[in-house]
Amino acid sequence: MDGPLVNVVGYARISSADQSEEGQVDALRRAGVSRIAVEQASGVAERPLLDELLSDLQAGDALAVTEVSRLGRTVQEILLLADDLRRRGVHLRILNLGIDTGTPAGELVLTLMAGLAKFERDLLRERQRRGIEAARKRGKHLGRPPVLTASHAETAISRLQTESLAALASEWRVSERTLSRLVKKHAGDRPLPLLPGGKGKSKRRGRIDMRVD
Repeated sequence: MDGPLVNVVGYARISSADQSEEGQVDALRRAGVSRIAVEQASGVAERPLLDELLSDLQAGDALAVTEVSRLGRTVQEILLLADDLRRRGVHLRILNLGIDTGTPAGELVLTLMAGLAKFERDLLRERQRRGIEAARKRGKHLGRPPVLTASHAETAISRLQTESLAALASEWRVSERTLSRLVKKHAGDRPLPLLPGGKGKSKRRGRIDMRVD
């Protein structure tokens, strides 16, 4: 490094109260860190103390942790954090990996990690693409499964003897047009009822439209 760091802050995190932070604190102290913040938070929870530390760091400062998992849940999350620190002129030390971004070797390791993470994402996208293509060749339906099934159609045909199309569509949270098409598809030669209206009069509102679009 070009010169002494202005401030080195250690960060330790434990997931629950029954865990001890002593191992992390001791390792940070052996690395020459005098100011250490300890946070109790699971890997998936918010980490307000870490966020506060990050916002307070200035150019020339360093953040030290015992292992990379203390900083985030995924490689991508950690690399984004490291890149943000780099842009601000803040160094990152990861003790168990021997990484210090204030040195050329440390910068190289992070660059390699970023490249590997991108390679992994590209491989995942390629596997997904191939899987989709293979499924399509087999005639497999892709995307969200249909909301209504043949069972719904049979139920609708029966219930439409006494209930309105609008009421049934509202109950199943679909449009009347969608429900109408489903019933037409499964009704076959069965006659569909003219739904009863008010005061003993029949109304066409709610009747299934049998015309083919």
